[in-house]
Amino acid sequence: FISLFISLLVLVSGNMIYRKTNNPPSTNDKIHVTFNVQPSHNEFSTKKLRVPPQTSFFDIMKMAQEEDDAFRFTYNMYPGLGAYITSIGGDAEDISNGARFLWLLYNCNQDLGAAQYHDVNGCTLSDTGVSSTYPKDGEIWIFEHVYLNWV
Repeated sequence: FISLFISLLVLVSGNMIYRKTNNPPSTNDKIHVTFNVQPSHNEFSTKKLRVPPQTSFFDIMKMAQEEDDAFRFTYNMYPGLGAYITSIGGDAEDISNGARFLWLLYNCNQDLGAAQYHDVNGCTLSDTGVSSTYPKDGEIWIFEHVYLNWV
């Protein structure tokens, strides 16, 4: 009888573990990410999203554009590299006469204070593209439209 009880306990425990790992994530299994856009004409936009862990920044951008036109974007997809952002909110990159406007992504995961969320000073330029960037809970990301002069 004791051995039957132990076997039943192991079977039930194993089944509970199996069920728990196969359940879809609950709404509590989400992280908070702040996505900011700083166009060249200085109209700053912020979108705070709750997303599943391990969501790429590219997928976060898709979610943001469905909620707010200021986050609508275009991109080119490159095999093996992922998406390259060509415009956000109607502001496109521009390559002409040795000058270039382009979008740069910054991680501002330290607490900058609400007044500084529009400023990339103290932030780190991302070393990965949007397809291979996976924000963590509470991080702040800024896409800035910047002018670079190559001449």
